[in-house]
Amino acid sequence: MAANDPNGLIMYTSSFSKLLFPSIRIGFLAIPKSISKYVSNYKKLLNQQSNTIAQFAVARWMQEGGFERHLKRTRRAYHARRDGICEAIDDLIYRGYKLSYTKPDGGMALWLKTQKDSLSLFETCLQNEIFILPESKCRFQKQKNLNHIRLGFAGQNEGELKQGIKALSQFL
Repeated sequence: MAANDPNGLIMYTSSFSKLLFPSIRIGFLAIPKSISKYVSNYKKLLNQQSNTIAQFAVARWMQEGGFERHLKRTRRAYHARRDGICEAIDDLIYRGYKLSYTKPDGGMALWLKTQKDSLSLFETCLQNEIFILPESKCRFQKQKNLNHIRLGFAGQNEGELKQGIKALSQFL
């Protein structure tokens, strides 16, 4: 969006925490040049203790192509994890479970539609040390009888994901 903003009104902010590791604590802004001086001055007022050594190291690593290589590796890993959780869900569907989902093109989670109230399912799963995120926790307005759960797949390998779906299946 920022790249196609002819009026220079869009600012994009992000960090490297998910792409590298959480403790890196380096972020970035993509902002219109017309306000860069003001944003820079404001940042200096707020905090003058930036980790310049880490910033320099990440910048050099990126210039040398390390970031692109890292992205290719992580994309392969996340696609394998996504495909693993999808295969496990597809197996349940094949076995007669009334479930549906759309395979995500990106991101690190998928939404699974169940035949159960997702909040009740969440509470049952939590009592059995299975963590899912019910749809109601992702909505601003309270609604009842929501039946989607969000399943993250970034933090586990394919085997762990399949084991998790198997454990979840007893409550579906």
